[in-house]
Amino acid sequence: MGSVSKALLAALLAAGPTGRTVLELGCGPGALLAELLAGGAGPATGIDLSAEAIEEARQRATEAGVAERASFSVADGARASLAPHDWVVLDKVMCCYPEVDALLANSIPAAGRLYAFAVPASYGWRGLIARIEEFLENATNALRGRPCPGYVHDVAEIEQRLSQAGFRPSYRGTSWTWHIAVFERVA
Repeated sequence: MGSVSKALLAALLAAGPTGRTVLELGCGPGALLAELLAGGAGPATGIDLSAEAIEEARQRATEAGVAERASFSVADGARASLAPHDWVVLDKVMCCYPEVDALLANSIPAAGRLYAFAVPASYGWRGLIARIEEFLENATNALRGRPCPGYVHDVAEIEQRLSQAGFRPSYRGTSWTWHIAVFERVA
């Protein structure tokens, strides 16, 4: 787990995952979800576009002894039917969507209490560096024949969508060029 995911995990553990149902969109190999389950969360659902990543996530959950509280599926978080969960988590996922609106429109209603995410910063010097990094990564991937572009979306717009849906920030932080945020639903 990289530094961005570790920072997001620390913020989530501070929010108290015990007994919370968790939906992680773009769960990849399941490291963050396994840690949340080990921290008392559950049941939890992981969704990812990659069948290989989902298989690795299942194996990780088994090795961590939390498989009985975890379910995984291959799907697109912007299009899949999402069951309500207490928490919805997107760790470095929004940057994979050219139009983040569909992902937000589909995932925000699934969050009962908390919505957490990590995205490239879009403001200040961090935003400038994030845009340069994305440009270089996209160019490198194109040269290698791996068309998987990344995007830097407007953080203020993402947070405004959450605010309009009744969420307020309880944590904001950064990790190099990444913006990390936890929003909780206002009672």
